[in-house]
Amino acid sequence: SEKCVKVLVVCHTQEKAYQNKHEFERFSKYFQGVKTGVVSTGSSIAEYKKNLKVLKDNCPHILIGTPGLVAGLVRGKDLAFDRLSQFVLDECGKCLDHFGMRNLIQMIFNGTPKKKQV
Repeated sequence: SEKCVKVLVVCHTQEKAYQNKHEFERFSKYFQGVKTGVVSTGSSIAEYKKNLKVLKDNCPHILIGTPGLVAGLVRGKDLAFDRLSQFVLDECGKCLDHFGMRNLIQMIFNGTPKKKQV
């Protein structure tokens, strides 16, 4: 299996990110070799480094995260979307209602391949 993110799910809160991860794990047990991962805004440098380690050592096929951290990973060139085939914005209305979050999501979205399912 490829070591790249194929599906990106952006959630407006850390809690929603973990709920989504749980649901993806429930379904992915039927698909051998599919890995899910979650990155969300943490309050410490250690949490950020842990997120980077997940991406580099055990790259998930399905990545779920909050806009702030996903954008930070993109800016730091720690996350590439070259092979991304699906972009999911969970609870789109809530994400786009917040102006700062909207800007981050637009930046992330614009950094993804033009050919993808949204």
